[in-house]
Amino acid sequence: MSTNRKRITVNLTAEAFARLEQLAAQRGKRYGSVANEILTGLLEHGQLPDNPEPPVDGAPPDWLELGRGQPWRAKAWEQAQHLREAYPTELHLLPSTWTTDRFARDGLLALAAWRAQIDAGTSDDPRIELAWLDSLRRFRTWLELRARETPDRLPDHSAPTGWTPTS
Repeated sequence: MSTNRKRITVNLTAEAFARLEQLAAQRGKRYGSVANEILTGLLEHGQLPDNPEPPVDGAPPDWLELGRGQPWRAKAWEQAQHLREAYPTELHLLPSTWTTDRFARDGLLALAAWRAQIDAGTSDDPRIELAWLDSLRRFRTWLELRARETPDRLPDHSAPTGWTPTS
């Protein structure tokens, strides 16, 4: 590979950018670095780069289900409802299928986990709040785009079977 590098600009849909951010968060890298890895892998090798190794401690993020079952779903439902109540305007287009739509579910629960960290006072840097609000805005944009394609939203706070302690 040549050390001579060229800088480019790529325009992504809101959905593609949100997915790129999600990949970056999973890999613990900036989204520009992840985009570079993906494009370089495709253009130089004709394939996507392998998924990175999990963190050394091996613990997956709390907001990902990964077969954790009903107790995890009950907690996730509670966190999602808290976020929906706190930000009803931004999340009013959440699809009724969010619990089975991995992109919607993982995005919403990542936002909920991040909000909980902010509310717990893990940082006194106001840029963290601004970054969270910007991520919420981008998630809302994705919800708006999705709603145009599939006009299905969650009309009430009814949990699907298996998503509450009593179901």
